[in-house]
Amino acid sequence: MAKNPIIPEVPKESKPQITLKYAKEVAETGKTCTENYKEMDIAPAYRWTFSEITNVRNFLPRAADPNNPRKEHVMKKCEGWSLSLFITQKQAEDRLRFYLDDKPNLNLVFGTHVAEGNIEKKDGLNGEPNNKGHFEHLEYDGIDLAKKFKIISQVYKPI
Repeated sequence: MAKNPIIPEVPKESKPQITLKYAKEVAETGKTCTENYKEMDIAPAYRWTFSEITNVRNFLPRAADPNNPRKEHVMKKCEGWSLSLFITQKQAEDRLRFYLDDKPNLNLVFGTHVAEGNIEKKDGLNGEPNNKGHFEHLEYDGIDLAKKFKIISQVYKPI
């Protein structure tokens, strides 16, 4: 079919390319990390944090945290490049207590507080919550979840 010289061709709308914040590292795991993840609104969501919401470690995946003693191990897993979150405050607090009651020094790795915020579809990809309310979140590039969360409880008080 010949183009009509009077009616200009309208370019097809293209969706902007969205990439994961740690796309290169996720690809290097050699696994298909996103196949069971999808964009979902999860509001509210809960995350373990340190006492200041601005602490850069609060929203770093385990594999990117320089203080994580298991960094080398988790770098090879999809979960190493995602953020751990929970669907209820109680589940987040109970799970943090579970780990810290057994090994109190883990507060230096996991944090001592719980923060609440809203995860939106535009923030990244989420795995399905498990029976403990835990889910994984793969952030999109350019997202800053620290701006969307606020600390709501202190679970552990270091001695």
